[in-house]
Amino acid sequence: MTTLQLVNDTVDIGGTGQEPVTVFNRWGGERSVLFALDTTEKATISFDSLTRKYLWNGKDVKLLWYSKGIDEFAFDIVLTSKTAGNVIDMKMETSGLLFWPQHALTPEEIAQGIMQAEDVTDSIDIYHDSITPLHFSKEKAEKYKVGKLGQIKRILATDNTGKKTWCTQLKKNDRYQITIPFNWWLLAQPPITIDPDFGYKTAGNKYFQARDMIIGGSELNDQGTGTADSITAYVNSSVSSRKWKAAIYDTSGNLITNGDTPETTAGSTGDAWRTATYSVKPTVTNSVTYVLVHWGDAAPSGNWYVFYSEVAGTQYSQTLDYSAVSGVFPNPATFGTTGSRRTSIYCTFTLAAAGGNPWWYYNLRGN
Repeated sequence: MTTLQLVNDTVDIGGTGQEPVTVFNRWGGERSVLFALDTTEKATISFDSLTRKYLWNGKDVKLLWYSKGIDEFAFDIVLTSKTAGNVIDMKMETSGLLFWPQHALTPEEIAQGIMQAEDVTDSIDIYHDSITPLHFSKEKAEKYKVGKLGQIKRILATDNTGKKTWCTQLKKNDRYQITIPFNWWLLAQPPITIDPDFGYKTAGNKYFQARDMIIGGSELNDQGTGTADSITAYVNSSVSSRKWKAAIYDTSGNLITNGDTPETTAGSTGDAWRTATYSVKPTVTNSVTYVLVHWGDAAPSGNWYVFYSEVAGTQYSQTLDYSAVSGVFPNPATFGTTGSRRTSIYCTFTLAAAGGNPWWYYNLRGN
């Protein structure tokens, strides 16, 4: 086995005996995803110092492993012949993870202004199955954020003549399949390269314009009573001076006491996790479901994109002119809801001390 060190995690290649095995590790190995070709064949793994790629050279299949930046890793499957057919079936071992296919946008979603990159369609977002609701330290809040491990990106096949086509992927139980469109496959000239790239982006990949929109998601607090420290959301801002705030509501639309943060600014442009910090900390109560939201001013013009994943969860939103009401959150709010969306937002809390115990920090993630 060869272990490759990434920025924050590792990838193990070659299995225990130079087999065509790839293991993506996350959170220090707490969770991992294993891909293994259905073969007993073994081959020596070599490293090309010029291309910075590792190679497993099998009889009919080759594997190439290489980094594609700080948040993406590729393991290309190269079919040197067409004997295997147009479906690549692999073993896939996981534990404690949830897999959520990201579908193409519907005409209704497109009309609503929702966007996603071309390679998001037919990708798979992967989330931790149990750690997302809360964490007991600020370090864990930063480590897990909304609990997203990463994503298997949309898969592209390329033949020896340079012709390309998108493939579909499917995880079912302990199997993982990549299907190359059959008509394309018939005419394809080997070698054929299939590229199931693995991305480590911790926010969702679907997004839309959210200026003058109070937007967020709900999450159950089931770990005790405490006080909120800050709310963090993943947002794209084209203007660093854009004003925004965050708040905590209950599911009936009532703003909790001291639930809104002071006004802050984006501080930078582009995609980023942005934090609004409480000066007067609101109390959150055990066994209550809260709605975590943020709200950006429409002025100046430009982008204020909110991000989400197509997974189990409910998104809450209300359109309201930020400047017209001087950024004062409505109480109550009149939220509309949309299912199958997990907004990229979380909130860091301080758990109330009991007896002589120390104070702990934990993270409550908004769906």
